[in-house]
Amino acid sequence: MVSDFLSIEITQLKEKLDSLEDNYYFNDELSNYFKNLQLLSTELSEKISGIGTKSVSTYELSLYRTYLDFIKNSCIYLEDSTLNIIPYETVFCLNKALSDWVTNPPIIVTSLKAQSYFFNGSLSTNEATFRLIESEFQITFKSRLILLGIPQIEVYNYLYNIVLYHELGHYVDQYHQISYKLTYSYIQTQL
Repeated sequence: MVSDFLSIEITQLKEKLDSLEDNYYFNDELSNYFKNLQLLSTELSEKISGIGTKSVSTYELSLYRTYLDFIKNSCIYLEDSTLNIIPYETVFCLNKALSDWVTNPPIIVTSLKAQSYFFNGSLSTNEATFRLIESEFQITFKSRLILLGIPQIEVYNYLYNIVLYHELGHYVDQYHQISYKLTYSYIQTQL
């Protein structure tokens, strides 16, 4: 039963990837990322189809869930990062701001569908997922993605859009562990 649900989900994701296959991305690294995503979906599909009627451990199920979520999140942002959709000016300004904080910054990709601002660090700061994929499937994702949601109406308001830079600040905070270090330091002074 579980394998049926996994099979349905990976099939839907593979169809989504197929629909994105003819897209041109604003960055060669994104094209390579997309190719690795296709390879991962194929490998994962084979693994899931091999389950058959065998029982799946909770650990295995959580791994499959992690891989499926990784592919799903990647698809959402790659869809809005094509040559004819990506807000170049906004990404350029964000990259300039990010270069003050990070030496080799990840690729900034955007989603314009949610109609709200948000940051998602799952494809930029969660190295454990990338290590799992490399170890289990021998697929190396060289690039990381910073996922930013931008309301469609605000997409070209890149110089005065404080909220957008605030969302980028969440990545900087996670990357440098600023909040964690401040909290730890505060706790140490209270002991």
